[in-house]
Amino acid sequence: MGFKVGYLVGAGTKSKELQNSKNNTINDYTLKERSKRYFNNTRLCVTGRVGFGIISLYGSYQVNTFVKDGSGPDMRPLQFGITFSGL
Repeated sequence: MGFKVGYLVGAGTKSKELQNSKNNTINDYTLKERSKRYFNNTRLCVTGRVGFGIISLYGSYQVNTFVKDGSGPDMRPLQFGITFSGL
C-alpha cells in the first residue's frame, strides 16, 4: 500500500475574436480564463502494487472528491493497470 499526494495541472481557454454568423468580426480581443474553482487542488490517493519479476499490477483510488462539494457530482477516480519494469 502507498500514499500519494498530487496536484492538478492548470488548464485554460483563450479566445481572440468574436464573429457573427456571416464571419464578420464584431470584436477583436483576447480573453483568457484560468480557473480551478470547481476542482480540489489536492489529490489524496491510496495506491497498491503487486508483482513478480518485471511485471506488476497496480491500482489507485482517490480518497477525496475530484470536484469541490456543490460544484458537481461526487467523482473519485479509480486507476488500474500493468507495469513492466527493468526492460
